[in-house]
Formats: sequence, C-alpha cells, structure tokens
Amino acid sequence: MKVGLFSPSSGPLYQGQAQRVAAVSVTGAFEVLEGHAPLVAALASAPLRILTPEGEKTFSLQGGFLWVDPQGEVHILAKV
Repeated sequence: MKVGLFSPSSGPLYQGQAQRVAAVSVTGAFEVLEGHAPLVAALASAPLRILTPEGEKTFSLQGGFLWVDPQGEVHILAKV
C-alpha cells in the first residue's frame, strides 16, 4: 500500500510502499494493513512504525492525524 508521512515543519518524511503501519491513536494502538477500510484517527504522542520493503522505519510523533482513503492509501500528518 502507498504511505505518505508529512510534517508541517519538515515536509515529507516518508513516501513509498509499506506492508504495515503501526500507530497509537488517542484511543489506543492499531495497525493498518493492505485493504484496510477507510479510517481517520487522531494520533497520540508515541512511536509510529512503518514496515517497508527495506525494513522497519520508526518515527517519534508528538501527535497528528492518520487517514486511510477509499483507495487504501495511508496519509499521515504529524508533528515530529
């Protein structure tokens, strides 16, 4: 699935393919896999893990938003 992680202050932090995105919302931890239903989540201050073809990438977030669009693409806007 396509994933884009962006920071308002730093710009793009990751854009590419991923097998899994693991995040923590204000209501708890969750994972997004290929074919996930559309979703919007407010992110908590916690690590975000993206499993890419090259390996896992971890980002320390200070909150933000994650949404899965109807095409299954994952968009993340977060403060790092």
